Amino acid sequence: MFQRLSFQKKIFYMASIFFICTALGMSIIFYVYTYGKNLRDIEKFYIQTNQTIASDMDYLLADMEKLTTQLVANETVQNVFLEAEKDADPDRLYFDHNIEQKARLQKECIALNTPIDNKGIINIYRSPNLFFTNNIGKEIPERIQAQLRDCFEFKNVENGESRVVFAGPHEDPWQLSRDGSLFISILRPLVATYSGRNTVATIEMSESYTKIEDICRLSEQFKDMELLIVDSESGETIYPCGGCSEEKANYYLQFMDLAEDAIEGIKSFDGRKMMLNVQKNERSGWVIFAMQPVDAYNQPLINMTALLFSLLVVFALGMLFAIFYATNKLTMPVRDLKRAVRSVTLENIDIHMDNSTNNEIASLQQVFSEILGRLRESANELALSQSAEYEAKIMALQAQINPHFLYNSLMAISAAGMENGNKKVELMCGQLSELFRYAANELRNVTIGAELDNVSVYLEFMKWRYLDTVEYSVDVDDRIQDVVIPKLLFQPVVENCFVYAFHSILPPLRIQIRGEIKDGRWIVEIRDNGAGVSEEEMRRLETLKKNVEEALSHKSFGGHLEIGGKALINIFARLYLLYGDGTVFAMENGDDSGFCVTLGGIWEENGL
Repeated sequence: MFQRLSFQKKIFYMASIFFICTALGMSIIFYVYTYGKNLRDIEKFYIQTNQTIASDMDYLLADMEKLTTQLVANETVQNVFLEAEKDADPDRLYFDHNIEQKARLQKECIALNTPIDNKGIINIYRSPNLFFTNNIGKEIPERIQAQLRDCFEFKNVENGESRVVFAGPHEDPWQLSRDGSLFISILRPLVATYSGRNTVATIEMSESYTKIEDICRLSEQFKDMELLIVDSESGETIYPCGGCSEEKANYYLQFMDLAEDAIEGIKSFDGRKMMLNVQKNERSGWVIFAMQPVDAYNQPLINMTALLFSLLVVFALGMLFAIFYATNKLTMPVRDLKRAVRSVTLENIDIHMDNSTNNEIASLQQVFSEILGRLRESANELALSQSAEYEAKIMALQAQINPHFLYNSLMAISAAGMENGNKKVELMCGQLSELFRYAANELRNVTIGAELDNVSVYLEFMKWRYLDTVEYSVDVDDRIQDVVIPKLLFQPVVENCFVYAFHSILPPLRIQIRGEIKDGRWIVEIRDNGAGVSEEEMRRLETLKKNVEEALSHKSFGGHLEIGGKALINIFARLYLLYGDGTVFAMENGDDSGFCVTLGGIWEENGL
């Protein structure tokens, strides 16, 4: 294969292969390095994003815890609640009729929880009648008294209860916020550190849940990133609120021990492949799961790969063009000589080339001129000989049809003359005359319409011999009527039906002719209901067809073009000479019985 290539193509292919292998090797090394670096950068940024979310969350909770710690350490707050314990009336709220004490607490809360810091809502309470809030003016006494009966509160610290409780998203149980907003809260005991160290009240610090949502918006910088925050102790979902079932939260808690500085591939609750990073908040026991589908996580790497591949393709195409241009310049004198040699004819053997041709090519030019001069006579003789042989073969192929046709025609007239009177013979002779006139004219090519008319006359003629046992139909697309084909292309196929197909079957004898346009080719199908062709005969026909096709495609006539009296192969040869590789020719037996021959060639709108 490589030896058949031109000199320029050999140089071009060898240089291109060397360049492509070198470029591919360097590209692989660069890609591996870049891919690894980008993967590490993506992992680092992904982990840092989740760590930032965890850090912001911890800062928010630490700030809330710090404020409650300051309240616990505040002597004024402790004293107010110690004095409030002496109020023996449980049916009314203490601070509603002790305005001075309420003002003292409000003053301390303002000092700690300034408007600039915007720390949220502070509630300090103890059942059954002690409740203070810095959200002054929004209390509903009946609701507060009812809530004080059921609310969580710390007792003495000796009972082993946690000193700090973090509460996930919830509505305000005191109804100080009446718009249905959600809050997160920290609860801790107010211990009388200056007097007995008893728990005198419960401090509740609440922040709007929107602060959690604002922190979690950092995840939006990653496409399709899913953020889940779960309380590891209670299994409660902190974020997103109401967007995660208890079963799903427990499923992800099994991954809470993964390293915080690593990304792991897991199967998500719904079965998807996900990349997971876990951050834990030791203060609250909340675990932050940052998850992203593998496809989305790898998308930057895919984009980088596509970019590198595009650059490689562009660079390779540029280099291939440069190599082609260089090899084209180097081999141009050789191609000039090749074109000059191709322009030589038997009448003109001079080789004309540009004056820029180098000395080596000029020497070759002189040698070729001398060789061509010596071969002129033998070339002319060979060309004439091949031309004559070619014409003789074509004529021989077309002439092979007539002996069979004449013999069958005479047999039909003889049988009909013995059976009937002169009128029938007269009609048959007229039909036979028309058939002979069509076969004997000098035209080599006719239209499909004319050929089908001749076939119809032939079939009508054969009906005289076979009487009503012969049935035929012709259904051909009008668009192919004017297509030009070799004369006597269809009639020998129809004749074969009477010679071979019908000798071993009982009537009726059917012949169907159908023509159409299919896949850019005209197709004519001739089908009978005869005995078909044996497998051995079919293989012999296919072998002959293959040999004829090979001989005609390479113009290697003579001994290779052995048709041996086979009418079907004769037809194929004449059709192949007209259409070449565009020829349609098929032979096949029917499913139950009969034989079908399909002929065709390239079809054009305006014919051939």
